[in-house]
Amino acid sequence: MRSAELKRYGIDISEKMILSAKETAQKSGNTERVSFQLGDSQALPFSDNTFDAVINECAVGIPDDSQQVLNEMVRVVKPGGSVVIHESIWKKQISDMEKEELSERYGTTPLEPEEWNDMLQRAGAINIISEHEEWSKPERFWKVRRKTDVM
Repeated sequence: MRSAELKRYGIDISEKMILSAKETAQKSGNTERVSFQLGDSQALPFSDNTFDAVINECAVGIPDDSQQVLNEMVRVVKPGGSVVIHESIWKKQISDMEKEELSERYGTTPLEPEEWNDMLQRAGAINIISEHEEWSKPERFWKVRRKTDVM
């Protein structure tokens, strides 16, 4: 199957996000190529070894059990497939108290690069490649936005 013919699936725990994604797919004429459904990333509604690639966009650290999210991602990817996570990382070590405070304040689990790697290994991932880019600078942040999204 060629790439343009592959079916893509989107999962989110928020009905509002699913409705928004469906609307975007409809506007872009992609409703035949993508399917969205409510679901919990800690218990993905797919069989083992289903996908060639599994991508998580800044949502591993949000649920209660980030390790379980990674376990599920590795479970549903085919052997030799790719698991991609785009997550915030802490470039310096912070105390447990700081982690707890930031977790409460921002609703996410702050993790350091070594912690991400350890969790991925525990999930069964191999050949882990980490790319740590600095995206907090304004010139990097705006680069990922479409011109119409910038206010």
